[in-house]
Parts: sequence; structure tokens; C-alpha cells
Amino acid sequence: MMRPLFEEPTVEIEREDPWVGPKGFMLGGWSIPTRSEMAKQYLEAADALVDAIEENETEDYRIANPVLFLYRHATEMTLKGIMYSAPKTHDLSRLADDFDSFIKDNAASLSHRG
Repeated sequence: MMRPLFEEPTVEIEREDPWVGPKGFMLGGWSIPTRSEMAKQYLEAADALVDAIEENETEDYRIANPVLFLYRHATEMTLKGIMYSAPKTHDLSRLADDFDSFIKDNAASLSHRG
């Protein structure tokens, strides 16, 4: 059965098992992931591509840049997810420096959360 490209989510299209249909993507609204959730999604996508390489389902040289981008973006989103007010930048060096400062500035309060 063909479904529309865009449709409002309803109870009728909910699925109990993620391996059965209807398949599709949720965009916006309640489906917006947190930065940490998004980091996990990018990491899992990169890992899936590496698995495809290891299983000889695709050549390593064909997807090297997408794999590296996904790992890099997972790192960026992880750092942004940890810091309360992460800067709006894609510069990993700056994010790493800001993360270092964040840890130093919040070490005392973070150690009491245990």
C-alpha cells in the first residue's frame, strides 16, 4: 500500500514493533530528539556503516567520508548535550576548549550529584 509522503501522525500508524510497518520518519513536534539522543543516532548510523564495511556489503573507500562525518557529528552533539549552554559552532576545537572550561567550572557541583 502506498502512503502519502507527508501525513499527520495518528493512532492508526503507531506500531508496537519497530520492525514492522508502516515505515517512515517523524519530523518536528514530539519527535525532536535531544542533543544527546541525536548524538546516539549519529553514532549508531556510523557504526551501522562500519558494520556494512566489515560484512563486505560496501567498499570502505565509498563511504569513508560519511562515516567520519557521522562520528564527528556524534562527538559534536555529545559535547553540546553535556554543556548547559553550548556555543552555536561546529568547531570541535572550540567545543573541546569550552568543554574543558565547563568541567573545570562545574567540577564541584558535578561531583555532588552522585
